[in-house]
Amino acid sequence: VLLTPLKSGKASFKLVSAGTEDPEAWHTHMTGTLRRSDVPSPSAFSAKQIMARCRQTWPVADLYESLGKLGLEYGSSFRGIRELYVGQHEALTKVRLPDGLTNTHYAMHPAFLDACLHVYPLVLDGAEQLESDRRNCHLPISLAGYRCYRDGVDEAWVHAKLRNVVKDGTQGLDIRIYDLAERLIAAWE
Repeated sequence: VLLTPLKSGKASFKLVSAGTEDPEAWHTHMTGTLRRSDVPSPSAFSAKQIMARCRQTWPVADLYESLGKLGLEYGSSFRGIRELYVGQHEALTKVRLPDGLTNTHYAMHPAFLDACLHVYPLVLDGAEQLESDRRNCHLPISLAGYRCYRDGVDEAWVHAKLRNVVKDGTQGLDIRIYDLAERLIAAWE
């Protein structure tokens, strides 16, 4: 990861790697800009209100079995979803960092963040499509924005919702992460 300070309290970043076959050839995988963000005003998030819209509950084991059939296989250290509520192109999950992975070096542990994404196939395609069409699988390819307002969280509500933007077959998804007191702690677009 390369960080380059910019003016006005910003920094650019690049995620690069070199292969063993040619260690001089660097490949850029991701670029972006980092900047400080103000803490958001209190949100109107309510887990109960979203559960009222997302009336279909799924056993978590069934979700991971369906994802495995799509080729998205998560071992026990990456199975962070504890509860799952599904609605029309939105879902609410309760996510917890699996036992034994706590590490204070991360603002948010990578396995926790990964678990926050596990429900996206249900949001994009719906439960029926996920169960019936195992040949198609969407993969996240870009991130328009990520904001983290609080670190050290290892259990949270995650609300994922389809954004009505479809361009060249690409669908947009918004993910908001709330602590158990329902305060916004992170947001992805």
